[in-house]
Amino acid sequence: MTDKSELEREVWEEFKTEHYEAVEMLPLQLRRQSSLIRELDEQGKHEVEKVADLLVRYKTLRERLARGERAAGDGADRLTDTRSLLSAIGQALSEYVRTSEEKLSISNNAYDSVDRHVRAMDVMIKEQEGALALGARTTVFGFQGYQNGTSAQQNGVAEGLYSSSSPPLQLIVHDTVEEPTDQSKLRIDMPIDPNEPVYCYCRSVSYGAMVACDDDDCPHEWFHLSCTGLDAVPKSKKWYCDVCKPKHEQTRRKK
Repeated sequence: MTDKSELEREVWEEFKTEHYEAVEMLPLQLRRQSSLIRELDEQGKHEVEKVADLLVRYKTLRERLARGERAAGDGADRLTDTRSLLSAIGQALSEYVRTSEEKLSISNNAYDSVDRHVRAMDVMIKEQEGALALGARTTVFGFQGYQNGTSAQQNGVAEGLYSSSSPPLQLIVHDTVEEPTDQSKLRIDMPIDPNEPVYCYCRSVSYGAMVACDDDDCPHEWFHLSCTGLDAVPKSKKWYCDVCKPKHEQTRRKK
């Protein structure tokens, strides 16, 4: 009984140490991302207020011009020309869209980061339970981040634990117990949350790098890069999936 308790305590101490190292940066990262989102939110509110003010000025100017009145010049810094006002409105709206897209990107990165940590922790717990069941005395649990080269499958990590848009978070399991190969290699298949939304042609959950279809009515919304054949997310032009592309190509031909 004493040996078993010592074994459990030994494995737990190793697990606790590696667990702490794995997630100690996550709260700091989330606080930093939350701060950025708040800053962008304030910028967005400022742009909305600017648009509202410009629209009022534009409406007032158009009404005065309709009555045949001349716009009073209140200084070189005041916008009195309708074209200038429309241009300023467009710029403010573009800036608002930019801040909104940045907030969405940061939120998605935060979600992916938490999801990777939760999934990896699930695997680590299962591995610990398996190590205790096999009587493993020298199992070492660890995360290996910011490395390239070795694939997640080769290191025994369940698919979907990392995003290609972020540094890979890999789980390494070293087991030195003298057991047959089929017992010492612990393979964990984590269940899929039935409530998690599915995307892409493959109708699978979100994982890795994904690209959004620019069609607002796209039935799939997001796509895994590996399913689209893209090497990277397009940044300078709109991207449409194979379902929505024919509709937009037809629209361009009509123009």
